Parts: sequence; structure tokens; C-alpha cells
Amino acid sequence: MEEIFAAGGLLSRELPGFEPREGQLAMARAVAATLNGNEPSPGGAPEQPAAAHGGRLVLAEAGTGTGKTLAYLVPAVLSGRKVVISTNTINLQEQILAKEIPFIRRHLAPGLKALCVKGRQNYLCLYRWHQLQINPQGRLFSKGVSDQDEQNLETIAAWLNETGTGDRGELRGLADDSPLWAGISAAAGHCLGSSCPHGADCFITRLRQRAARSQLLIVNHHLFFSDLAVRRFGHAEVLPRYEAVIFDEAHHLENIATRHFGLALSHYQIIDLVRDLEGMAEARLRERDRAGVVQAVRALAAEASLFLDFFPARRGRFPLRELIAAEPRWPELCSTLETAFAAVIRPLEKLAGCEEIWGPVLRRCQDLLATFKTITSPPQLAVPSVGAAPGGHDAMPQPPRDADGLATTAETPGRPSPPAPVAADSAIYWYERREKTVQLAVSPIDVAGHLQEHLYRQVKAAVFTSATLRTGNDFRYVKARLGLPADCPALDLATPFDYAGRTLLYVPDQDFPAPNEAAYPARARQLMREIIGHSRGRALLLFTSVNAMHQAAAELAGKVPYPVLVQGEAPRSALLEEFRSRTRSVLLAVASFWEGVDVPGESLSCVIIDKLPFEVPSDPVIMARVDKIRAEGGNPFFDFQVPRAVLTLRQGVGRLLRSNADQGVLAILDVRLFSKGYGRTFLKSLPPSPLSRELAAVKKFFSREKP
Repeated sequence: MEEIFAAGGLLSRELPGFEPREGQLAMARAVAATLNGNEPSPGGAPEQPAAAHGGRLVLAEAGTGTGKTLAYLVPAVLSGRKVVISTNTINLQEQILAKEIPFIRRHLAPGLKALCVKGRQNYLCLYRWHQLQINPQGRLFSKGVSDQDEQNLETIAAWLNETGTGDRGELRGLADDSPLWAGISAAAGHCLGSSCPHGADCFITRLRQRAARSQLLIVNHHLFFSDLAVRRFGHAEVLPRYEAVIFDEAHHLENIATRHFGLALSHYQIIDLVRDLEGMAEARLRERDRAGVVQAVRALAAEASLFLDFFPARRGRFPLRELIAAEPRWPELCSTLETAFAAVIRPLEKLAGCEEIWGPVLRRCQDLLATFKTITSPPQLAVPSVGAAPGGHDAMPQPPRDADGLATTAETPGRPSPPAPVAADSAIYWYERREKTVQLAVSPIDVAGHLQEHLYRQVKAAVFTSATLRTGNDFRYVKARLGLPADCPALDLATPFDYAGRTLLYVPDQDFPAPNEAAYPARARQLMREIIGHSRGRALLLFTSVNAMHQAAAELAGKVPYPVLVQGEAPRSALLEEFRSRTRSVLLAVASFWEGVDVPGESLSCVIIDKLPFEVPSDPVIMARVDKIRAEGGNPFFDFQVPRAVLTLRQGVGRLLRSNADQGVLAILDVRLFSKGYGRTFLKSLPPSPLSRELAAVKKFFSREKP
């Protein structure tokens, strides 16, 4: 690794602007040792513990500017192993493929086969595309074809003559929420498998073939865990077999694993099934056969609407058990919807026996029914249901066999396989009410055991890296949540950015109200105005609630002499582009803007955070985890809620410096950093910026700049 990363090495010679960094070299050594199964060289991770957990494991927190992407890509390529690189976002996937991989091919591995693999909804389905050409006035354009639709159709038709991948990422002009793409994508549940007349040219089939021949697969976390979920039950794999995995942005893993190791069903999924069945019946069945199928699917849609109306109108996520226990109509409601499902399945079984093309939609219907039965009958309640799946109500059915990845099955149509058991106290059952739909879900309370059994014991090596893995200067929290052994090697690689010389941390003095005091909102908004005045715009304001963001936006608009950009008023990408291009503007945001915002240069010279980002413990999954920690004798606040808030805060803080030339002020308007004991944990987790509690220090910092 020294010949590549050290001073005078390959990167120094061939990569413009490269500066040798000790942290990057240390990480590369540790990743190489972990992937190769050797004892680490000096400067790498400590010796790996015994293989009781399967393959070799290592954690690496690499601060912004460390160069962690090359630090794991280079050893992955040189290891010769088949390695999966898993990121949180498609954007990072594409960046790796477009930027780092070409460099590695030119200078290290000319024959490297690397492939970016996305979920199948990102690829065009040739069968659905040709069906649209045959019947453009079908359900997709039931209200007529608009000028924009016509333009999009022409764009896609021209693109299909050029593309070799069918990846919608190549269609830059198509809106993210385009209903056109939703109607022609190769989304899960729509694949015809071996009966597809376009199978020889299928983009998904080609992608799977290329993936099998590639050494390096670049995926996102959702696709990776979709694959891991279907592997548990021996179904067709989403990804080809691999030897090692490297997780970038690994602080997201618990949340994403929770989603994919659980089950979910929405009212929208049922309606989408109904629409597809109606379309297939209209296109493929004679009138006498069509009438029965259409009648059954419309009856299913009607029952699904009644089921939707049962749930309270209040939006949000809520525990399902309490709702069921208080509602005597629940068993009858579920039974009626299950009967409607069965009425659809019966004719589909006959059709699938005669024509293979009906098999996938039959299995899709069966999977929805199996998932519905499990979620609507939590184990402790044991509510009877019509035609319960084998295994009773203490069972979790296998996930849909056509998961959100690349796999399709060759199983013969029939009843779903028996579910795998799940303990009553290991999962939380909940529902989410949205404006036009409701989602039902069952989620594991703890994913550590799932990861130990289905990941760590199945691979030769796993690397976890992120700019934020530590809480309070140690890795205990992330190790516990991900089921990593306590002695798992962990590297703390500090950012090379000069926080001590180029930044200032400002926290209001002791007279400033705490966030729970009535005077706080108005005082905080006034202080924001003053800080923005000193920074001359150039500020990103991060909020912990949408309501607080809108109140601040109303306060600032017209009262600061800079454009005020607000999340939700335009697409995220458009807001960030405008913020970058306007040297002096103010951007207000929540949630996703706490991370992934990369604005180097003068346009972002100040980050203002309204308060410590504690989650309101009303989410059913969070509540269940809090209850479990308490039941086991722990302290949920200090063992769970504080560490989660620390990781979120660190992500927000990380927006300030994105290059060596950047400088600026970080303002956290929460006096609990000093008035509460847990504030020390947050302070220890922040970069080494000089600290001041006087606003005059902010004015002085910005006065050093040239106007």
C-alpha cells in the first residue's frame, strides 16, 4: 500500500492535486489485511479476533477529506476477491464508477471488471415498453397523452437505440416521479421470466450475466439487504455470490437492515396489483374468461378501500397491536379481504396452469396475501384468519420471491412456501397512515442477530466505513447495534482539514433559553438573523422539525438581504444548485439535508443547527427498541437515544468543511451542550474547533475575511 498511497507513490505521481495522508494509508493497510486474511502491517488495524463470527471484520471512521473511497477500492481490487461495494446512495455508486474506477483501470488493473448494479426498478422492461407501443391509450394514459408524454416517449424511443444497459440514470430529462417510467420499468412483480418474448434482449438478464463476470459490484444498501433477505430462504439471489463486502456510509445499516429483515404491505400495492391484472385480462383473455377475473379484482379493490377507511385519518406511524385490541371488527375485516384475495387467486391458478405468463402475477398475489396474514395477526393476539398459512400466527412468511433486486424465480405457480417462525417478542407490528394510503409492517426490534447469522458468518471479510461511526469517542454503540464483537478492530482516522485554524464553534451563553422553554423559538430565530448578518448569507440552516423550519423561513424572508431557499419549494438538486451558484444565499432544510450536502467554497461558510437532533420517541420501532433496552436493564436515553442524536449531529456538522480551502462558523443554538451532563458526549464527538459562547466572536471571525 505504501507504493500507492505514500509520498512519491503511484497516487502522488498520477493523481493531480493528491496529497499523501496518513489516515488514508492506515485505512488502506487495514482494509487490505482484512480482505486478504493476513495479519495487518504496521499502522493497520489490530489483530483480528478468532473466527467465531465468521469472516474478518473491521470498522473505519474516516473523517471528511481522508480519501476513504480509494482507501478501500484499491485494496479491494488488488485482493483478487469478488467484492461488493455497498453505498447508501445511487449518487455515490455512480461517482465511484465514473471517477475512481477509470483511474484504477488506467494505473492499477487494466482488466478490472467493475459494474454498478441498481434495483430492477431502475431498468426498462422491454415487454412493458412494447405493450405500451401496441396500446398507448391503455391504463397508463387513460386520461390521454399529453405533449410532455409524447416528448418523453420520443426521448425513450431514441435512447433505446443507443443504450446497452436500459438504466434510467442515462435519461437525465425524465422526472424522478414520472408515471411513464413507473409503467415501463422492470419493477419487482412484473417480470414474465422465461415466458417473456423479449427475454433474449432483456436488460435485467444482461445485467445479471455481467454481474456474474465482474470482480467488483457497486450496489446500494437497499439492494444489498434485499439480496440478503431472499438468501435467508434459499430463493433466487439478487446478486451473484461474493466473498467480501465493503459498506460505505455504514451508519445507515441498522435502519436499512430493519426494513429488509421485516415485512411490509401497503394499500397502494394491492391497487397496483389490481390495475396490472385488469390490464392483462383486457389484453390476453377472451370476453367470457375476462369477466370473471375483472369482477374478482375489482371486488379486491373495493375491499382494500374499505380496509383503508378503517384506519384513523391521523397521519404518522403507530403501533398496530393497540389498534387491533381496541377494534372488535378487526377479524371480520381481515377475513373479508383475505376472501377477496382468494377469489382472485383461484382463476389465476387455472390460467397459470395453461399459460406461463400468468405465473409471476399469481405469485405476486400469493405473496401479498401471505404478508397480509402475518402482519394483521400479531403473535400475542392470535387473531384467527381465514386460510391461515402453515406455521400459524407465530410465523413470518418468506419475503416476496421477486424482491426489489435482480432475481426472478422459476418456481411453479402454487401456494407460498411455509413461513419461517419468529418469536412474538422479537418484532414490532405497526402501521403508517399517509394521505392516500396506509402501510402495514412488521419489523425486527434488533437486527444484530440477523446480521451475525446471515452476513458475518457467510462472507470472508466485511469492512464498515463512514465519516460518523463514533459516539463520545468510541465505537461501542455501532458495534452493539450491528452485532459486531466488542473486540472488532476499529480505526479512528481524523479528518486532515484544519478545524482548529479555519473554523469556530459557537454556542449561545447560559442566559439563552433551552429548547423546551417558551422563549426559545423567537430568540432562536432572532439569533439566526444576527448570525446570517455576520456571515453575509452563505448559510445552511438545519432544523429538527418542518414546523420550525417554516417559522424561521417566514421570519427571515424579507428581513435578511439574501435569497432564502427552503426545502420543499423545489427539488433537492435544484435547491443545492442554486445555493452553490449564489455566493450569498440562505438555505433552510431538515432531514435528508443533514447529510450528503457537498458545497465546497464560499457559498457555504456557516452552518446553523437549531437544536440537538433527538428523535421524538413516537415511532413504533424506536419505542420498541427503547422498551427492549429498558427491559434488559439498560438506560434507553444514554444507551440509544443520545448516541443516535450524536451521529445525526456529526453528519450535520460535517457539511461545513468540504475542502482544505474552506472555512466557516458552526453554530449550535442549544445550551444543553453545557447545561446537561449528556452535553459532554456531544461535545467530545465534535471536531476540534475553537469554542466561543459570545456572538462577538462570530462577528470577529467573519471580519477577518475580505468583504
